[in-house]
Amino acid sequence: MRPPETVDTGLALDWTARDFRAHFTPEKLLRLHPHWHLNDLAAEGATWRAVLKNHETEKDFELVFRLGFSDRPDDDQCMRIEFEDAPLEALVFERAAGRIVVRLEGLRPQAAPDDFQLELWLRGILGYLGMYTRPTPGRLINRLVMNRFLIPMNPSQRKICIMIYRFTVLEVVVILLIVMGYFFFMR
Repeated sequence: MRPPETVDTGLALDWTARDFRAHFTPEKLLRLHPHWHLNDLAAEGATWRAVLKNHETEKDFELVFRLGFSDRPDDDQCMRIEFEDAPLEALVFERAAGRIVVRLEGLRPQAAPDDFQLELWLRGILGYLGMYTRPTPGRLINRLVMNRFLIPMNPSQRKICIMIYRFTVLEVVVILLIVMGYFFFMR
């Protein structure tokens, strides 16, 4: 087993474990992966058992994990996700010098299954955290849209909605250009 790898996210968040607990439920955490559709989620004591479908490979698989948050206010470890039968033992989010750092513990030497795709999941979690770095109006709107509409959807619904949104923005831009061109050239 290799030593833990640390990834500096570059996110300047001063969150504690209480903030992570408020924003990350087991269901929301799993839905942040862009290809996973959550079929079933059940708690067995402190352990969560999720039945997921990877929309890229069209395969169902099971993920068993424990989600933990530190209760001590002076602890820099904010959130810990421990896995059973996964390519790594734990994914730890902690504070270091005013930034969020992710530590990958117990990377197993065998190749990761196609369904796990840790990089995509980590990118989704970090993208979600990035919306909380600065409270600008655009980020507030993005957080509202993500939390209310996009996260509860399955991956194919998300892709369709984002495509419709892009076409709508393009339509508005084209209409504005036509109106501006009309008034500019006709006067």
